[in-house]
Amino acid sequence: MSDDRFRYLLVIAPPTQVADHVQALRATLQASIGRFQSMRVPPHLTLLFVDMPEALQDDLFNVIAATARTLSPITLGIQGITHFPDKRTIYFKVLDHPAVATVREPLAAAVRGVPAIDRFGMHVTDHPHLTIATGLKPDRFEMAWPMVRDEAMEDHSVVHDVVLLRRALKPDALYSEFRRFPFGA
Repeated sequence: MSDDRFRYLLVIAPPTQVADHVQALRATLQASIGRFQSMRVPPHLTLLFVDMPEALQDDLFNVIAATARTLSPITLGIQGITHFPDKRTIYFKVLDHPAVATVREPLAAAVRGVPAIDRFGMHVTDHPHLTIATGLKPDRFEMAWPMVRDEAMEDHSVVHDVVLLRRALKPDALYSEFRRFPFGA
């Protein structure tokens, strides 16, 4: 991949108290099982991502901003902990997938409507979740799951914006918050 490409990750950021709880769980797990993939990204719910040249980022910003202005806040409910069947990812469950879809679908359609960006193959996530640990190998999952399976967490928060994270497509590159897009603004 060219050095000028970045991954642009459009997300819903959880409230600070939820993000802090996820980070604390990650730190506890890391101390016991070592590093894992989700340590490299802030807590979030992925809506979509695209790997594309930096030269197109203004087009991406403009379409996201215009679409976000048409959206209304949603209530995001998070409760309980589970894992995917392949046991590589442990996460907090999102209670209302249709509410997330009311944000994700118009944003994805708008980004797909920009041919210069769409040709890079945007990926849309249709199973919203708040990742605690991902990229786990079987032995690490077996160590991690008993440590968190009884973790109780419940939160119902109103989401007023989406967040664009960005990282270079280079080994060990970290995500950073790049821009927020308020709803109805």
